[in-house]
Amino acid sequence: MEDQAYHYQSLPGPRYIRLLELLPGPPEARISVVLQDCLLDTAPAYDAISYVWGDPTAREEINCGDGRVSITRSLHDALRRFRREQEPRLLWADAICINQGDLAERAQQVQIMDCVYKSARVCLIWLGPSDEDTDVAMQLMRDISAEVCKRKGIAPEDLEREFDENGRDMLQAKHIGFNNLPPPNSPLWVSLGRLFKRKWFSRMWVLQEAHFARAVKVYCGAAQTTWAPVHHAADWFLTNSYDLNIETFWFVRKRDSDAQNPNYGTEERYGNVIGMRGYHLNNPQRLSVLSLLSEGHNFDATDSRDKIYALIHFDAFQHVLPGLRVDYTQPFQALYMDVAFKAMQRTKSVALLSHTRRDPDDDGDDSLPSWVPSWHKKKRKSHGSVLFGSDHDPLFHANGSRPLTSITRLGPDGRGIRLQGLTLATVVDVCDIVSWHMDTPDRLRKPIFTPHAPWTPYDVTAANAAYPSKEDVVMAYALTLTSGGIENQAVLALRCPASGMGPQRAEFVAWLQHLREEPDPTSPPGMYSDSRPRLDDDVEEAARMEMWVRYQGMARAYCAHRCLFRTDGRAWLGLGAKGVRSGDRVVLLRGGAAPVVLRERVREGVGEGEEGVREGGYVLVGDAYVHGVMDGEGWEGFAEGDGEGERREECFDVF
Repeated sequence: MEDQAYHYQSLPGPRYIRLLELLPGPPEARISVVLQDCLLDTAPAYDAISYVWGDPTAREEINCGDGRVSITRSLHDALRRFRREQEPRLLWADAICINQGDLAERAQQVQIMDCVYKSARVCLIWLGPSDEDTDVAMQLMRDISAEVCKRKGIAPEDLEREFDENGRDMLQAKHIGFNNLPPPNSPLWVSLGRLFKRKWFSRMWVLQEAHFARAVKVYCGAAQTTWAPVHHAADWFLTNSYDLNIETFWFVRKRDSDAQNPNYGTEERYGNVIGMRGYHLNNPQRLSVLSLLSEGHNFDATDSRDKIYALIHFDAFQHVLPGLRVDYTQPFQALYMDVAFKAMQRTKSVALLSHTRRDPDDDGDDSLPSWVPSWHKKKRKSHGSVLFGSDHDPLFHANGSRPLTSITRLGPDGRGIRLQGLTLATVVDVCDIVSWHMDTPDRLRKPIFTPHAPWTPYDVTAANAAYPSKEDVVMAYALTLTSGGIENQAVLALRCPASGMGPQRAEFVAWLQHLREEPDPTSPPGMYSDSRPRLDDDVEEAARMEMWVRYQGMARAYCAHRCLFRTDGRAWLGLGAKGVRSGDRVVLLRGGAAPVVLRERVREGVGEGEEGVREGGYVLVGDAYVHGVMDGEGWEGFAEGDGEGERREECFDVF
């Protein structure tokens, strides 16, 4: 065998792939493979490997035909694990079977990647070598699966079939709780948490690899399992992890963080697992293309373009953006702009603007316009926009059900768009909300409200006030701090129904009363009184505590990454994107389920003390919940067509 790099020959046609024949050998023998071209539609039986490339500098050489190929140690470990001692094995692995140095071939192979996994007998998921946590984690998966089988009345061997047929049971993990499982203070749970910290669970490409495969097997060192136990364990952890002993996990997480592990939090990894298989990701009636693209925030991709290309085969994407061609010569910024514009144009909705998630604490990315989501970046926190960012059955209708009738790209580079809508009001008061973070192992920090300037109390006697009574003001705060949403059996992203408004108001009052009675009192600014409202004195302490704890849990979720604001005019109260400033404009757009906050574009002065220069147009700050206008009330008095009215529709150029 010649000691030289393997030379790839071009594939014969667009439906051809390469398969690798993994030659047999003892465990420590050098890996040897032979590549063969085959037409995908008539390919022999093969298995496809799903893995993380890993450290690009940690590499191993393997024999490949009459040459050698350099692969990452991660793939090398996988091949060693899957190699048989006595007979060859036919596999597909992207790093070897695709000529990574040929951009045209890469693009062509990505275009048929779903078919590669659909055609494989099974997808072999390689999590990596085992460690001291593997056996414990696998046993916990088996224990959780046993409880699932009991609840469903099925045998363990039917678990995979049941999951494939029925998908996720939203309430199952909550009902299981800790029944026949280790107690909340058991260190065993740490091992399961660490298993989900493995990088495979946040690799972008695994979404389609796990989803489109006919069957899945999961390997971690010598241990192996099927997909359903992994799913049920992730579902259990996602639902019940907040009930685990805080002190145990505080020190474990701190130790992992001190070890410079940048991903020591695992919450998003559990969520990543939930949607990988089953109907969730491939049902355009339930999942919009925007939500599908947003799923990618919690996944990693070496190439920013893969945040799009890894999703193009899902039905939700094909339903709105069919025929997108993979092109690795196109800059990711141009790709993102094209996808964002076409998504709004074809859905007749600006729901995409609720997915931008700009962060003023971030350095930003000036290479993208403000209206284009930074799909290539990690999502730091979820927030209330989850209620607004769907073009399927939105919970709110701030546009008065008026669709997007026109959207135009502006400028030679297409960095601007022109949208239509109404100005509701201008922001005058802003209050930052410090999120609830773990302060010590046994205590959660309460929220801290920091107004940019003092707020005057609400005047319920003011003419044309948005909230003309004390009851209205209290209800405005109670719903605004949860973006109009509620929590039901640990499920968020639900709109508070009329029947729930009374209980939600009472829970808010209990919470407000609790905050004011703390040693360092705090409360949202602008309330009509520093001591009112209060619960009746006959409400028992235990009941009051249950009420404020429930509301604090909701507010903690919905206020994350948000700020409270109030407008001029009718003094609308809103919860908007972190970074809203006085002088920003609150706008109701056609095709928008929620209001948006826009800021005039200003080019900063060059010299010291020089004022900025208005450039024309706006930048998007983010979306907002504004109490009292979420069902189209803000369009009252609007003049349709040439009719007379208090306000006229405007064009907003957003860059």
